[in-house]
Amino acid sequence: MKLPNFIIAGCAKSGTTSLFQYMSLHPDIFLSTPKELRYFFHQEARPDFNGPLDEMRYNATAVYKWEDYCQMFDEADGYSVVGEASPVYMVSKEVPHAIAKKLGQIKIIVMLRNPVELAFSAYKHQVRNGGE
Repeated sequence: MKLPNFIIAGCAKSGTTSLFQYMSLHPDIFLSTPKELRYFFHQEARPDFNGPLDEMRYNATAVYKWEDYCQMFDEADGYSVVGEASPVYMVSKEVPHAIAKKLGQIKIIVMLRNPVELAFSAYKHQVRNGGE
């Protein structure tokens, strides 16, 4: 079974989706579908966020069982580079330890952005999508 040998983490609205899309164009790279599995943030516990639209956009789409996480990479055999991207991994200092425990020593690509630009972009995103 092939599992990720790299993860894209970072702040929301910092370019993780763009990097994910660019990398997905490479023939030797397998990336999970959907992009944000969020497993290492919610291991074995279904998330329960209660903000506007959280159930539909966040709680219901998070992968929180190890078996389900592994299934996201069932088609990765034959690829030399396998990964996923979940910006939320930046939120908890426990996530790197959880990743190392399950996946070993893998590469983690961290995307950052100017905090003021990030806040304004996140606000516009929430307004545009009905979450604010």
